[in-house]
Amino acid sequence: MINTKILSQHRNDYTAEMLCEHCDAKHIDKYGYADNNYFDRVIPAMPCPSCGKNRAGEMIKEPA
Repeated sequence: MINTKILSQHRNDYTAEMLCEHCDAKHIDKYGYADNNYFDRVIPAMPCPSCGKNRAGEMIKEPA
């Protein structure tokens, strides 16, 4: 998932629009946290709700 647009932010907590690199589906991440761990580890591991793949293209869960 790619963070495309921050919709709201309060201190380090934010809500953002995310885009899947594989199927171009948009998803709202309501529980984002603005720090290096979240950007470097959490977002790349997030599965897309539409196709179920993470940033590396690995199928993490079955699509909804």
